[in-house]
Amino acid sequence: MKIIKKYQDKINGVLSTFDRIIIKGHIRQFYSPSGKRHFLSANNILYKDFGSYANRVTEDLKNHIKQLTDKVNRPYIYLNSSKISKEATALKALKDNPIESGLICTIATVELCSSLQAIPNKETQKLELRNVNRKCLYFYFYFLDPEFGFMHIKLQSWFPFMVQVYLNGREYLAKKLDKEGIEYRRYDNSFTYISDIEKAQEIANKIESVKLTGRLDAIVSKLNPYLSTIQDTFSMGYYWCVDQCEYATNIMFNNREDLEEIYPSLVEHALGSLADVVPAGEIIKEIENVTQRKRRNNRYQSGFNVWSPETSLMFSIIMDGSHTINGFTNKDICAKLYPTQNKEPKMRNKVTRLFSKLLAHGLIRKAPRLRKYYVTSKGYRVMGGVLYLKEKECTGYALNKMHSEKTPA
Repeated sequence: MKIIKKYQDKINGVLSTFDRIIIKGHIRQFYSPSGKRHFLSANNILYKDFGSYANRVTEDLKNHIKQLTDKVNRPYIYLNSSKISKEATALKALKDNPIESGLICTIATVELCSSLQAIPNKETQKLELRNVNRKCLYFYFYFLDPEFGFMHIKLQSWFPFMVQVYLNGREYLAKKLDKEGIEYRRYDNSFTYISDIEKAQEIANKIESVKLTGRLDAIVSKLNPYLSTIQDTFSMGYYWCVDQCEYATNIMFNNREDLEEIYPSLVEHALGSLADVVPAGEIIKEIENVTQRKRRNNRYQSGFNVWSPETSLMFSIIMDGSHTINGFTNKDICAKLYPTQNKEPKMRNKVTRLFSKLLAHGLIRKAPRLRKYYVTSKGYRVMGGVLYLKEKECTGYALNKMHSEKTPA
């Protein structure tokens, strides 16, 4: 990377490793007609009785999980809203009742799912076992694992018992560094210092060779006792596959001052790369457009005064890199915009109106069924472009260009 070579005197290390990894487990036979028929036949279940049979299995699973959680004296928490952060709930449980390793808590919540249900076939006038969309209870098991660190497993309580495992490559690496006695410092989900970079990278390179399937089978069999029946029926259990995987490079600077010194150049470099994809003239036009009022949901939203200090501050807060993965909420932005007044309802309402304006101009988007927001591609171009122009003191040029395009010759 050219940037590393250019600023090597300010960088104390570079580490590349896996970040977020989501692995899903499926009982594949439950997704094929022949597999479903074989399951019912092997277990002597009539189509008309499948509903009551599945209910009993689900109730047994619920009772097992509650007993499992109580046995290790950890909290069982039911969340009645998908808007409540499960990770934040688990971290609070860990803070309130600390442990060194093991189950942090079990969280139960109702979510949409793909499940098995006996449904009449209008053509054959017979019942069939089909995969249908409905709501069912899910269990989230949060762990402090000796090998993988903070992680969680999501288990569906109804047939076909889909499993999702969330791992963090940096958590795994941190555990390995602890065992090797290598000192490090972390900020959020990144490393800011590692005493032995070469050894750390060597360990990180071995993550891809870690054999997970046997380990995951062992964990899930303890969570779902019905898995033994499935294995006896099909002579196999879960088929594991990687659903999502992130790989990131961590550049560690000597100190905060070194980073702040070159940060404007990094922004310039990023925008310069963006200009190769989106011409600078088009970005200027997009900036101009957000100064005009827009209509959304039959309501007009005013444009932004993009050169005002207040707008620049707001854009820089919205663009904060810490929001890239987890997004941001009204509370997050209010706390940064109005640190001494963020608990006042009028300030929360002010941020709500600000979000409506940002949504109308397409600079942010709302996450489905959550009170979280993310910066859009347009938002990165426009807000990043404004901050870049202000940093380069090009506002006069940009404004003159905008006005010259509006004014007839």
